[in-house]
Amino acid sequence: PAPLELAELQEGVIDENSVLLEFSLGREGSYLWVIGKRTFDAYVLPPRHELEARVEKLRAAFLQNSIGQGETVEAFQKRAGEAQDVYKNEARALSSELLGQAAVKLAGKRLIVVADGKLQYFPIGALPFPNSASDDPILLTNEVAYEPSAAALMVMRKIGAAAGEPKMDLLLVSDPVFSRGDQRLPGNGGTAPGLAASLLGTFRSFESLDSLAPLPGSRDEASAISDVVGGSAMTSRSGFGANRDEVLGAGLGDYRVLHFATHGLVDERRPELSGIVLSLFNEAGEPQSGGFIRLQDVYGMNLNADLVVLSACDTGLGKEIKGEGLLSLNNAFLQAGARSVVSSLWKADDVATRELMTEFYRGMAAEGLTASEALRRAQ
Repeated sequence: PAPLELAELQEGVIDENSVLLEFSLGREGSYLWVIGKRTFDAYVLPPRHELEARVEKLRAAFLQNSIGQGETVEAFQKRAGEAQDVYKNEARALSSELLGQAAVKLAGKRLIVVADGKLQYFPIGALPFPNSASDDPILLTNEVAYEPSAAALMVMRKIGAAAGEPKMDLLLVSDPVFSRGDQRLPGNGGTAPGLAASLLGTFRSFESLDSLAPLPGSRDEASAISDVVGGSAMTSRSGFGANRDEVLGAGLGDYRVLHFATHGLVDERRPELSGIVLSLFNEAGEPQSGGFIRLQDVYGMNLNADLVVLSACDTGLGKEIKGEGLLSLNNAFLQAGARSVVSSLWKADDVATRELMTEFYRGMAAEGLTASEALRRAQ
């Protein structure tokens, strides 16, 4: 899309209760533009390497939340406590550096964030409110949404206004069959080394075949969502039915919401190889080589969805394309016509994800909240 004029952005996108935060990271200095309905402010920030180093420290500290193989409980608790201290200090510092000068502009506003560089790898809403004595995250006081660019936001608004109403409410894809060790398969123990190794070997998300574990929580997640939403206009693809042919043949463009509760595979260097894992075996135990929805499949979709939920690990990650955000599953669904996407920036616990998603759908179905309001409430 063509670049926007400021007046066009303020008139067509920004409302009285929102501000757009656009970041640009540079070698010698970085910038933040804060755009309100009738205001425009610019701030100079520290250089790219300083800000991105803080993001890397935050992610490293955050990911110290599981006990290592052979590690004692005492050693884990000590390591996790030290990581929590690092996290708090780095989060306060990054919040101050990114948002401290603009804090007065943010109070009580819905924040529309256009990040840059490695800022796309950490949610602004998880940082404490700038210049505050509290460590409580911004999402407790502000609704936060993220956009690949301001121009993309305008385009999606226009697409949404022109699109017709979807015929169906929800397509729910959950609990695929990943390995021969799955109890739903006839008698064969272990994994399918030839097929699985060739399919999974290139992905960053999985260090070994053992890490492609079953997701029984995703079955519970789908059941809980079904109970909240109701089944009248809902389609479920689960177990063996959660395969590529069944999902891509389900008429994806007819649904208001698409929900994928499965594993996500991400290759940040070669994002075109990233994908969503579906069933790799059929009922007879035979391998299915097309057990993925890849990035190129998503770009080929013609969606009319208000929401796509990627309830899987790392689905918000990708390769940075200057000026366009990340080349990722997240942005691919937006370009395919979805008006909003929920995705994750790290590995997500199976049980915690089920709880989060149940509350998320309850907020939308029972309370009539928007997706971003419902997600904030659930978080």
